[in-house]
Amino acid sequence: MGFLGKVFGSSKPPSAAPPSDPNAPAPDVKVPAPSKKDIEALAKTHRYNFTKAEMIKLKGRFEMIASEQTGLLDREVLYRQPEVSCCLPMVQLVVEKVIKKSPASPSPPPPSSSSAAAPEASSPPPPLSRMNTFKRRVNEQLTYLQFLEVLSFLSPKTGRGVKLKIIFSSLDAAGDGLLEADDIFRFFQTALGGKVSNDACRSIAASTLNTVGRMDGERKRMVISFEAFRAVVDQGGVEQRLTVHF
Repeated sequence: MGFLGKVFGSSKPPSAAPPSDPNAPAPDVKVPAPSKKDIEALAKTHRYNFTKAEMIKLKGRFEMIASEQTGLLDREVLYRQPEVSCCLPMVQLVVEKVIKKSPASPSPPPPSSSSAAAPEASSPPPPLSRMNTFKRRVNEQLTYLQFLEVLSFLSPKTGRGVKLKIIFSSLDAAGDGLLEADDIFRFFQTALGGKVSNDACRSIAASTLNTVGRMDGERKRMVISFEAFRAVVDQGGVEQRLTVHF
């Protein structure tokens, strides 16, 4: 019996209704990992802060800790890895940000600096046209590309400002570039890792708002911009907990 036969069984109509999400893989189908050819094409996009060789090495590590049944990595398993566990709980904000993002195709490679005319745009190479398959997520588990994206954010090669913007955007519930009291509370609750009570975290958040925040005319309440947030983080050594040597 061929691959399709193993997946779909006999030609009889299935008794169960098809999945509501047409992009989601069937529950009993393992999500495929990119081949070396896929990774070679992905490396050319410069989307991640890894070379082709590093991506292949990380693919091997991913396959060691991912589920053999689904080909996906449970984020709790990721958190237990020694290189990651020492950076908790801040890493959780990055993982949540990656998981909640809508699947998207990799960005195209940047324009060449050569003076020669670039070839006309055409459909992406076959490997890249299949990349959405590798970005699908099931039950908030990580695919290889999501795993790669998390580690790219946390790489020593990633600039400090980029890392802080990722954390800021993960806290920005409204998505308007401003943090309110509940957002700041969540940051301190995460950054302090349960070392202080929620009441204490709210008190710290309120004090921070009063110190570096400003009154928003439309909302009629205090808010914090990214610049102010960055000034606060500068004093807390958060950046060290956003760097993973995997």
